[in-house]
This record gives sequence, structure tokens and C-alpha cells, in this order.
Amino acid sequence: MVIKLMLNSFRQRPLTWLFWIAAACLDAVAVFTDHEASFANALVLGQMFVASGWLVLGKTHRLARAGVLIATLGTLSLPDFIVPRLRGGFYRDLVWPHVLAMLVSLAMATAAMSWIWWSLAKFTSSEPRTASSGKRQFPLAELFGWMIIVAAGSLGIRWADFSLQDNPKNLALGLALASLAAAM
Repeated sequence: MVIKLMLNSFRQRPLTWLFWIAAACLDAVAVFTDHEASFANALVLGQMFVASGWLVLGKTHRLARAGVLIATLGTLSLPDFIVPRLRGGFYRDLVWPHVLAMLVSLAMATAAMSWIWWSLAKFTSSEPRTASSGKRQFPLAELFGWMIIVAAGSLGIRWADFSLQDNPKNLALGLALASLAAAM
């Protein structure tokens, strides 16, 4: 069912999937080049903002959107995991847990702000509100998919090091950036 929805979505929105394919190629290039340059950092933030906004506002299946966000967060923290190992650095596991924690925090803030903006727009619109369409049913395959998503997400959160995110100025700046990205 999820594959069928993804294929229908691919036929209906080829530019969205072209964006994801191009983003994956640019991330692969970032692994072998200077991934700490300002262009690479802007690319990473843009991809993370799009993935976390798509989690809330996307039209594809909710399991596919959550999977794309988890895969995006893993892919974007991958250069900080691989490059120190390729260069033979002494501090291999020093940077990437902090990068992963920053990406998770910004992704969740952007998703929350996207939901708030969407709710505000829906609340203030003049369209009539419709009632829920009855009880929801979830297929067993989707439940297993959610188990994989939750397992991957909890593993990433367990490995992430949130100890450097205690500065209120940086937290306010990150929330403002997430709010602006969600509003766009």
C-alpha cells in the first residue's frame, strides 16, 4: 500500500523526488569534500528544513514522510561521522553526536512550528470545518513500519549529545530560524 502511494506520488510530483535525488547526490559529494564549508552547512540546513516541513505538510503517506525525515537526519550527520575516520583523526567520535543533536533539535522545532503555522492558517480560513470521518484503521504492515521508524529515531536520539545546547541565546536563535523556515 505504501509503495503504491509512493509511486502515485512520484508520478504526480516528479520535481519533489528530483529534489530528494539531487539532495542525496550533493550529500554524497559533501562526504568526500570539505563538508564544513558555509555552502555545505546552508545545504544541510535547507534539506533539513524541507524534510521536517514536509513531515507535517506533505501529501504522501505519513510513514514515508517520517522515514524520509529519519533518513535525512542520518544522511546529514554522516559526513561528520565518516570524514574523521577517513582522515585518521584522534577525536573521531567527538563532533558527530553534537551535529546529530543539533539537527534533531532543529528538525523537531521546524516540524512543530510548521504544524503551528498550518493550524493557525486552518483556524483563520473561511472554509467550513469538517468533522472526522469515523474511526481510523491502521494496517499491520504500517504498524511494523512505525516500529522501525521509532527504533531508528530512538537510536539516533540515544547517540545524540545534547550537552552543548544549553545556551538560551542559541536556543532562541534556533527557534526563530525554525519559525521562519516553517513560515515559508
